[in-house]
Amino acid sequence: MKKKNELDYFEALEKTEDPGNGTEKKERISQTLRRRFRYGSNMIVFAILAIVVFIVLNVVLERFSTPLTIDMTSEKLYTIGDVTKENMEGLEKDVEIIALYDRVKGEADTQKMSIIKILDLYDRFEKIHVSYVDPDANPNFILDTVGKINANSYSSGDYIVKCGDKTRRLAESDMYVTTTQTYNSMYSYQVQSGMQAEKKLTTAVLYVTAEVSPVVYYVTGHGEEAIEYYSMLLTYIEGLGCDVKELDMGKITEMPEDAAVAIMMGPKFDISPSESVMIRQWLEQKAGQLAVAVDPLQSGTEFANLNGLLESMFAITLNNDQVSDDEYRIAAAGNAFSFLGQSVSNGPIENSSVYQVPIFNSRSVNVLNIDETSAGITHYPIIQTFETAVSTAIVGGAKTQPGIFTVGAASKNLNYSEVTHAVVFGSTLAFSDTYYTSFGAYTVRSLSIYAMGIDWMIASYGTNAGNEISAKNYGSTNLVVTASQRTRLGIFATVVIPLIIIGIGIFVWLKRRHL
Repeated sequence: MKKKNELDYFEALEKTEDPGNGTEKKERISQTLRRRFRYGSNMIVFAILAIVVFIVLNVVLERFSTPLTIDMTSEKLYTIGDVTKENMEGLEKDVEIIALYDRVKGEADTQKMSIIKILDLYDRFEKIHVSYVDPDANPNFILDTVGKINANSYSSGDYIVKCGDKTRRLAESDMYVTTTQTYNSMYSYQVQSGMQAEKKLTTAVLYVTAEVSPVVYYVTGHGEEAIEYYSMLLTYIEGLGCDVKELDMGKITEMPEDAAVAIMMGPKFDISPSESVMIRQWLEQKAGQLAVAVDPLQSGTEFANLNGLLESMFAITLNNDQVSDDEYRIAAAGNAFSFLGQSVSNGPIENSSVYQVPIFNSRSVNVLNIDETSAGITHYPIIQTFETAVSTAIVGGAKTQPGIFTVGAASKNLNYSEVTHAVVFGSTLAFSDTYYTSFGAYTVRSLSIYAMGIDWMIASYGTNAGNEISAKNYGSTNLVVTASQRTRLGIFATVVIPLIIIGIGIFVWLKRRHL
């Protein structure tokens, strides 16, 4: 339309001009039009060429299985190290890494996008296949992939690492490093300060591909129930990729060489001093892991040797009492010793939602007050009562005390070449087949917490490669300026830059005006 208007103008101009100058003016007009047409045609050609190049480039890049990126971050957040490369290239078994969310939607999420970039790097290895499945769109996928027992612990946003029938769960929050910050010296809150996706993924891949599975020994010899009494719990443990065996402590002089975890479920009497020494040596020298659950006994058994071991190694002891709660009692159980408590997001269940859990006839667990730094021990509650609970001493006049009580705790000792862990519970009933049959909807949560405790303890079993991979902190760059510099920057931003833009605009206008 613009060119047509210009032609009309020049034709009108020709009619009003002196005929003597007609030829010269026509030539001048013709040159102007040719020049304008030439510039306009060039712009159209350049635009078409740019579009074609853009389309071809995208088609070519689509041929690559993963995006081509350059990691410009100071900490190399989106680069994997030599330890991972060496181990992933040496895999002999196929491994699936399944992100439980839609990739397209994940790319729109800043946090998930950072993990997707790392997953793309793993997907390049021959034996690793990465996929994305939205569990909301495929509700049976988790159940079909990890089985009924393990499915309850997964949620949208998590990751499944799978090799054959062996699986490992990585919670969404496992991929990040969090630190606690304090606001106004009063309120504390968690802040993501880095990424540890490579560490978690490599450890999980090596775990599921390990030729030897961790062996969990069910300890007997102290009046424990037969191993079949906890068949559902042991099925949960086997679902983690563990082998479960029975171990009579009275028939051995040292712990088995292949023992990864020893679980003590409801002993009726204390371990012997020699057994205490044997277990301690195993914990210290072989990176043993210990799970203990002891019911309150009306006989008043003190468990001095077991408590001495737990206190010195993990700063945890079992109290000789019985906890009740009338306010939160489970009606179907019929007494105040069966009630609801709550999980505490710590240690093995740090990345799990806080929820109510059943507590059946439990003693309390004492998490000792220590200087964790100097002791080299980190410990915390994982199951607690509500504040309406009451503790009643079994010996010493049946004294009572109200308050919040810990009935499940976890601890890790960092004083040895490899970390040794413990989980301690004040009751076994929530883990038994009998109570699972009667209170299945409740005890599934307890079984899940116990399984998470075992999983937490054997997280790096079979390989120390994951320990060689460091978490990567988010880098930050701060610009520090003086008051005078700030003033000059303000003038430059509000005055100089706008004047430059205006000047460029005037220059372009003048050039176009004389075309």
